[in-house]
Amino acid sequence: MPEASVRHVHQNKMREFVASSGSVNVIFEGEEEFGDIESTPLIEDSFCQEIKSITSSDLSATQRNELETRLKEFEPLFSRPVQPVAIGEHIIELLPSVTRQKPHSYSVPMSYRKEVDRQVKDYWT
Repeated sequence: MPEASVRHVHQNKMREFVASSGSVNVIFEGEEEFGDIESTPLIEDSFCQEIKSITSSDLSATQRNELETRLKEFEPLFSRPVQPVAIGEHIIELLPSVTRQKPHSYSVPMSYRKEVDRQVKDYWT
């Protein structure tokens, strides 16, 4: 649109703008090219926080003993990260008359091709 021009849009045609990122980058710990990199802080498990927040004044002596025995009894469940469960093999049965569609391939813009080719070459060498 030329400068200082006005465009009228009906309210039903207006949409919320959602900024999206078209890429995800992985940075290795040893990289120094990017300078200081802030990482997302790790959050301690909420269960551990709840247990630590319980003080002796919150529970009676019998409740505290019962809680400690329960935690010791089920300690293997809380002491390690959640593990995948082997529940057997999962199979998706397709209809016999349906053929797989070819996935859409996205082309790289001409202005980026030299850099993409260089990065692919570096990756494979």
